[in-house]
Amino acid sequence: MWRCVPILFISPILTTFVNGHDLLIYLIIIYTFVIALLISFRNLLHEWTTWLAKVPSVKEKNLTTWYNSMMKDKRDSTSGGDSQELAARARLALRLAVHEYRNRSLFRKIFSSEPNIDSFVKKMGIGHPYALWLLEKEAGGAALPEIYTTTWFVQLELAFANQRQLTRGLKEHSQFITFRYSKYDVSALYSTCSHLDFANILLARAERGPVFRRSHGPLDRYRDERETTIDRDLL
Repeated sequence: MWRCVPILFISPILTTFVNGHDLLIYLIIIYTFVIALLISFRNLLHEWTTWLAKVPSVKEKNLTTWYNSMMKDKRDSTSGGDSQELAARARLALRLAVHEYRNRSLFRKIFSSEPNIDSFVKKMGIGHPYALWLLEKEAGGAALPEIYTTTWFVQLELAFANQRQLTRGLKEHSQFITFRYSKYDVSALYSTCSHLDFANILLARAERGPVFRRSHGPLDRYRDERETTIDRDLL
């Protein structure tokens, strides 16, 4: 959500070069900031509610199966070496593939077609940070096992089961926990909406500016009375 903060720096830059439209520029930028903030908050909530499904639930046999299918057309596939050497080569290949997938350029993320990406590598690449977070939480500061080993997969499976049980236990109290951690965000949203309403009043009262032109309709008397009440409250 902090990525939305640079939007607020647009308004002082625009008002420096564009004169006579300060209220309109600030109002548009504030509305844009609030909309971007709500979208980021929605994406954050979606990630927090779906991250557990992204944790890869695989075992070492799935790793060796993937390695054999990937190397079936090469001469140095599974011929030679025992199962431990095969598992070591499979771990190294998967580690390199996941690192390449997670560190691909922005151009490849946008224009690269999804069918060209291996489904197993994509699954492990997406769930890699969540799996590491689960293992670090369960380890409690202890050293983690080597990645993609049998011990690593077993500990990941245990951590995943514990997290699922914790999620099921908190499901009945999810409304209270959500309000406990989001009450400050809700109050900040209410405060922002009140400031936006006050900015709308200021913009509507800018009679001399080029934004609005005063009309002579049946609502003028109500508007004047409301502006007089606001002025009295401010004084």
